[in-house]
Order: sequence, then C-alpha cells, then structure tokens
Amino acid sequence: RFVFDGYSSELKSLIEYLIVGYNVSFFEIQNKLAHRMFSDFNNLNNKTAKFENEFNRTLNNAHLFDLMVKLNMILERGDVGIEKNWSEVDARYALKLFRDYVFHQVDMYNRPIINIAHVTNCLNKLDAGVDETIHITSRDNKTTITVTYKELKNNMEEAFKFLVSYT
Repeated sequence: RFVFDGYSSELKSLIEYLIVGYNVSFFEIQNKLAHRMFSDFNNLNNKTAKFENEFNRTLNNAHLFDLMVKLNMILERGDVGIEKNWSEVDARYALKLFRDYVFHQVDMYNRPIINIAHVTNCLNKLDAGVDETIHITSRDNKTTITVTYKELKNNMEEAFKFLVSYT
C-alpha cells in the first residue's frame, strides 16, 4: 500500500487489478490509462509549445541585438586610421539614414516618436533582408535615398567585414 503514495488513482486501480491476477489484454490496460495518457500528452504538448515560443522570442532578440551592435560599430566612425567621415560616405551613408529612420523619427512638430513596434518591424526586415523599398531622408531633408532592406543588409555586412578586417 505504501507503493501507491504519489500515484494517480488510475494507475493504483490498474496495479490492483494486475496484482489480483486478472487475465487482461493490452487493450484493456490501454483503455484504463487512455484518459490519463492523453491528458499528460496534452500537458506536455502545451509546455513544449510554451518553451518553443520563448526560445523563438529569445532567438529573435539575439538577432536584433546583433544588428544593433553592427550598426553602432559602423556608424559615426572616424577613428583608428579609418578616413574621417568613413561612416558617412558611399553605401554606409544609407545605413546612417536608416538608423535615423528607425530610431530618430519625429512628428510634424519635431517631437520624438517612440514606436517600439516600428523599430522591431524595421530591424526584423533588415535581418531578413526583405526586398521591400523604403525612402530614407537626412535630418535636414536635403537628401533622400530609395533603398531596399536587402541592400541595407548587404551594405551593413560589407561595412562590418571591412571593420573586422581592419583590426
């Protein structure tokens, strides 16, 4: 009887049934445990889905962090032997305008717009290298560049490779 502590009533009933010596088939045993097995499988499936969702969120956060690190290592760079305005010429200038488009938007009264969904959406598109066109503009509105996220991603990867090779 001490064996039964901590076990389900279904399992206790089955063990008692088997100890008594009834001749039972596999299907009878299966019928006695089916409800419990399906309940346990359902609970396990729910926990697995929860862990998978959490893993995917963590993985996505890691990708976004990686992008932000690369962008910040590239932008506003004029040191360590690199030409003074290195990050503001050629394809890298588009990255600077993209950074402003993502993080430094303002409304018509020049007040900052804080929109985390916009930031996340843009960074996810950059990470995926989406072939979607965006128009990015300098802060003084004198320069506008039309570019795809795919081109921006390639620009970022090339600039980052250059920095790594320069070290």
